[in-house]
Amino acid sequence: MERLFLAEVVKVPVQPVLDDVADAKLDDLLVLRKLELARVI
Repeated sequence: MERLFLAEVVKVPVQPVLDDVADAKLDDLLVLRKLELARVI
């Protein structure tokens, strides 16, 4: 959330930042899913 807030304050183009954050969250979720699967197996 801090990154989004900073993006608004600094007035950088927000969309690329949003995309980066979304990608990072997706990557984290995928890693967590793989870890969970590895733990189950």
